[in-house]
Amino acid sequence: TPWQRHRRYRAIFSRQRASIAERLNVAFLYAATPWHGTITLERTLVEDDDPEIFHAEIMKCIGVVDGIIIVPVDDPMVRHAVRAAAQKIPIVAMVSDIRKSRHHWFVGVDNYRAGRTAGCLAAKSIPHLGKAVILWRGSADTGQADRVRGFQDVFASRESPVEVLTFPVINETHDNVTLFVSSLFRQHPDLCAIYNAGIDEPAVAEAIRRYRPQD
Repeated sequence: TPWQRHRRYRAIFSRQRASIAERLNVAFLYAATPWHGTITLERTLVEDDDPEIFHAEIMKCIGVVDGIIIVPVDDPMVRHAVRAAAQKIPIVAMVSDIRKSRHHWFVGVDNYRAGRTAGCLAAKSIPHLGKAVILWRGSADTGQADRVRGFQDVFASRESPVEVLTFPVINETHDNVTLFVSSLFRQHPDLCAIYNAGIDEPAVAEAIRRYRPQD
């Protein structure tokens, strides 16, 4: 059905999620092509996952756009902004959901099951004792938090002797992630598995390629 008027939407996500942002840009452009001329999709990149910044950006959308797409952090300030904006316009959360909020739609995978799947694959592949490391962005990212919980639950339910360690990666630049993962190999020579719950994939892969086991 043709739109009655031109529609304007805004997508808001953090620059720290560079790999996600790149994929979403491609997806948004592809999806918007059939509605060229009838929809404007604006993209706002905030510098980090500061809840105050997300709150301000969401509130600025009220009365200005017809809908918001966000890759959110789960924080009371963000939930407040979502509740306020949702009274006026539709809101869609992508990749990571907002807990305790019924004022929006969520588009994404079942992150807990994704974590369990990764845990099952890792548990089957680890041939000996050692440590499994989880890399994530912290508890404010509910999608990654659910993945971490799913991964941990697999090893806990199997009473596995493998020790599962979690490391939040705060400064998610490519170089910092590469250096951080490389340092884990040095600090934990018995490291036998890495589960990347959603940080910079190319940086993690680069660190793994560079790794040379000590004799």
